[in-house]
Amino acid sequence: MTAQNNDILSDIMNGQFNDYEIINQSGINTSALEFSPCIYLDSLVYVANGRTEGRKSKSQAASYFNLYKTFIDQENHLVGETPLSGVLNSTFHEGPLAFNKEGTEVFFTRNNQVEGARNQKKMNLSIFTSTKVNGIWSKPIELFASNNEFSFCHPSLNSAGDRLYFSSNMPGGYGNYDLYFIEKVTGIWSSPINVGSVVNTGDNELFPNLLSDETLSFSSNRPNGLGGLDIYVAELKDGKAYSTELLPEPLNSGSDDISLVISPDPSVAFFTSSRPGGAGQDDIYAILPKKQKPSTPVDQSFVVMDSIKLKRLANVTITISTDDGNPVYSGLTDRNGSLKAKLQEGKSYKYETTILGYKKVQNNFIPGQAMTLRLLSDACISLKGVAMDKEKNKPLTNIEVNLVLDCEDEVMTRITDGSGAFEFCVPQDCRSFISSRAKDYYDLKLNLATMTEEQQITLEFIKEQVSILKDPIKVGGTIILENIYYDFNKSTIRPGTERELNELATLLEQNPNMEIKLVAHTDSRGDAKENVTLSLSRAQEAKNYLISKGVGGDKISIEGRGETQPRNRCKDGVNCTEEEHQYNRRMEVIIKKK
Repeated sequence: MTAQNNDILSDIMNGQFNDYEIINQSGINTSALEFSPCIYLDSLVYVANGRTEGRKSKSQAASYFNLYKTFIDQENHLVGETPLSGVLNSTFHEGPLAFNKEGTEVFFTRNNQVEGARNQKKMNLSIFTSTKVNGIWSKPIELFASNNEFSFCHPSLNSAGDRLYFSSNMPGGYGNYDLYFIEKVTGIWSSPINVGSVVNTGDNELFPNLLSDETLSFSSNRPNGLGGLDIYVAELKDGKAYSTELLPEPLNSGSDDISLVISPDPSVAFFTSSRPGGAGQDDIYAILPKKQKPSTPVDQSFVVMDSIKLKRLANVTITISTDDGNPVYSGLTDRNGSLKAKLQEGKSYKYETTILGYKKVQNNFIPGQAMTLRLLSDACISLKGVAMDKEKNKPLTNIEVNLVLDCEDEVMTRITDGSGAFEFCVPQDCRSFISSRAKDYYDLKLNLATMTEEQQITLEFIKEQVSILKDPIKVGGTIILENIYYDFNKSTIRPGTERELNELATLLEQNPNMEIKLVAHTDSRGDAKENVTLSLSRAQEAKNYLISKGVGGDKISIEGRGETQPRNRCKDGVNCTEEEHQYNRRMEVIIKKK
């Protein structure tokens, strides 16, 4: 499963917690309950009890749930607490909620008084909605009709404000509480739609939260979790879930873990947990990037030389700046062409040299190793070039291009930029040649005449040809691997005969969308049924070899056809040479997708 839009979510789903820490938000957590954080503009709203303010008596306020607002400070901690609204908080319990992105509409859980059997009052959960007009929340209205049999709770709204997820124990689900959604069409909400069996089980699915319009977090007490309620993430399409994943430790624990939300800062998330070590009962936690330790200053040394005469150059100005161009140091080389600067270990910098009569040199670097800078005289001539894929007429980036100079036995190296361009400064009256190589292309060498004026060249790279490919790639086409050899009645590939499989691995790398089927054939000797099994083992062996070369196993299916399709006369009972039998022991590659 892959995450969408949020870096921290991607790390969480892949179990990459090394760069994060989980911090109890002691600025708001108490010995009572704090749970279900919800992003509200640039602040955070949550549910809590144990507070004594409001219209309730002190005894009521201590036990009733109300909505509270807190602020996210510059270090992404929660500070301060105020009741959200006297209109939204009532004499009933208020629970998990969701806002539209403008913060002008809210959907929240409240337990609603309904008529039970024999006119007895019964409290069920329901979802209420309110809009903010001129800074004041309107009187909440119930989204669903009151019902004395089941509840609606825990709303979560998409970015467009026209799809609302929630939890309910209404009839017709998979058991207990299921997740549902409703959609607004021409201003009217639809009937509830079950999210589907990929998410819902016979246990409880609660606390849905949209992390993006296609990614939903929720909690469930289904078996095989870590304990209590665990947080899961589901991928959505057209509202319904098509995959789900249990999030790993330490986000989930042996206690209840619920209500994962992403902060406005996409590197930070909040959730609720009753794990040991908190302030008491359910607490709100933040998942924060670990603070980087201050880097250690290191001495960076430079030596500057004339690249042709190999003479050290004094009084060269070296200016060092950060990647974004802020100068941090400037100094002159001494009479030995040397200079030392104190820089931060592990940080990236760039340098630039300046001295009359020589061309400027600039490059990026990370301090730690002594550097020798070779400067070219202004008398050199510019050689500009671009590296291109000859067939596709497309520039090739990050290609190493080497200029070998006959006049001084030196090799200059450049890396092509985003447009495939590079540039050298070649000494006058100096013969040279270009040498370059690029992955999946033939090596390139280009001799250059003695330069007398600025020159522009194009390096045309040609793709390496795969010899097993006789015809253009097409779906349904077949490539026959003639030279993968197996011993009689064995599935192990003979050492030294893997060349065609290596070429097949290269072909799949060059065509990342390609999917294939490996079909193995045996000769006619041996039992026919055993030959089917043997051929399947040989196909699996070839698949394993391709996987070892970096090919994804999901791109390869296999089939064994045994001796059913010989290519010559060598059927059962026919006397044939070993070479004739070997001709039938082959591997076919059927292209399923190109």
